[in-house]
Amino acid sequence: MPRIAITLLLFIYALLLQGCDDTSGQGAAVDTGQPKFEAIFDPSASKIPFPDDLLFTDTTDGTLNIPVANPNDLGDPKVAMNTLDGFSTLAPITTTFAVAADPATLADGVHVFEVTTTLQGAITSVVRELGATEYQVSLVGDTTLSIQPLFPLKSNTRYLVVLTSDIKSTNGLPLVPSSTFGLAKGSAPLVDGAGNSQFSLLTDTQAQSLEPLRQLTQSYLSAAEAQGIPAATVALAWTFKTQTLNKVLPAIRADSVNNPPASANFIYAGTGLGATTMSNFASTQGGALQTAFNAGSFNKIASVVTGAVKLPYYLSNDGTGDLANGVLPGAVTDHFSMNTTTGLPTIKSTENVPFLLTIPNSTGPWPVVIFQHGFTVDKTAMFGIANSLAQAGFAAIAIDSVLHGSRTFGLDLVTQDANGKITTNVPDGQADSSGQWYLNLQSLLTFRDNIRQSVADLIHLTRLLEVQSMDVVNNTTGAPGADNTPDLMVKTSANTNNPPISFVGHSNGGILGTLLAAVEPNIQTYVLANPGGIYADIASHSTEISPLVNAGLAAKGIQPGTADYNAFFV
Repeated sequence: MPRIAITLLLFIYALLLQGCDDTSGQGAAVDTGQPKFEAIFDPSASKIPFPDDLLFTDTTDGTLNIPVANPNDLGDPKVAMNTLDGFSTLAPITTTFAVAADPATLADGVHVFEVTTTLQGAITSVVRELGATEYQVSLVGDTTLSIQPLFPLKSNTRYLVVLTSDIKSTNGLPLVPSSTFGLAKGSAPLVDGAGNSQFSLLTDTQAQSLEPLRQLTQSYLSAAEAQGIPAATVALAWTFKTQTLNKVLPAIRADSVNNPPASANFIYAGTGLGATTMSNFASTQGGALQTAFNAGSFNKIASVVTGAVKLPYYLSNDGTGDLANGVLPGAVTDHFSMNTTTGLPTIKSTENVPFLLTIPNSTGPWPVVIFQHGFTVDKTAMFGIANSLAQAGFAAIAIDSVLHGSRTFGLDLVTQDANGKITTNVPDGQADSSGQWYLNLQSLLTFRDNIRQSVADLIHLTRLLEVQSMDVVNNTTGAPGADNTPDLMVKTSANTNNPPISFVGHSNGGILGTLLAAVEPNIQTYVLANPGGIYADIASHSTEISPLVNAGLAAKGIQPGTADYNAFFV
């Protein structure tokens, strides 16, 4: 989009309120009586549709440039959005009317097109119009139109939204343009060939600055007319670009293949001391695990191998911070730092991440399943399915997800009761519960990158399983004790007859599994148990999580159904 100054639009809007005296006959008269059924468009007051390409105005790096009160407030969704090169492929598209709309008329007056544009934003072609089954139109309250994609929009793609006079108010009035958009619809240029203003209320400089917006709008109207929508019926039209997706994780995966890790990064005690019987392991854990063992729930598991994998960490591992001075630890505020040359995030540390690996009491070597747990639990959740996997002849391995289990970096920022509920926002001398800071409202970029780091961990774990040569159990019985035979059977380019790695993810682990499946073809079987569809829907609709999220947003003055609320879930 051209960089049209918001201050100029403010000036123009003020002029329009005084009435129009257009020497070229193109202006729209302003009705100062009762509010018309108008599609609100007033950039000077930040009243524009959302998303809208106008929010790229004055960008220097191709990312969004939404005005924010405090660019250092990492919990502000707008601050997080300003790191993106476009808008969500799933979030609602919203705009506002001056008076109440008749919901029965919305479908006839809403059109969404996939388009191509010039670098300046002018439409060059219409690829297609989205069908009625691809999105749903509704009202939030009486005056806010919501266009909800039912399927993800294309990544890195521009869309044109056109609203027409087929939309009616509850009194039967047709939708009309705002004064500002009415001016932009004018067919005659605002300047002549010499750059002189053709609009009496505008100086040459002002007309020259506004002309690009008018030209863009003409391209919108031409595109609409080419699709059978008369320009005279268009009450509002705007474009928005979706963000570029699927760059970081594919780059991490490609790098892991091109530069595979050393087998030594899969750490275990080679003498066999890295393995213990299921009986001994259960006794050291106690509680529910010991009870389940006593009940025979693990009768197909011979051994549990404990060890660690060395994984690159792209976030801060600082769990201390300076709470006395209001400085949160880096572990809850950091986000990926991208190397623009390689397209990879910068490795900030290498972490020894503990794993648990269960071995069946059958003959090996054994194919392996990666298990990923859900929110707020840890890798021991694998024991809920490990016996069934062992019965089917599979070894199972699990690591803690980011900021879960053994990977919380000792964070102690709040006081929690016995059920993990936060009672006060002060430290209590005990590490906060598993996963407390994973879904992080105080730094939305950190939350995003907690997800990406978790998937990256699974990519690297896959590579390590492909290069390891573990020998800590007996391949005849599965009992602890090396026998000079590899314990795990993993398909690789050198061992193509071995079975490939499989994956089982539960809850959040299932969501991570969907992201992993998109980039990791060496895992050919994915079982996703009780996953959510998208994090935004979980955060806004889950009976367990949404009250916490909504309360945090309400504290910032952000209420459900508003544009700011939708922006949070981009």
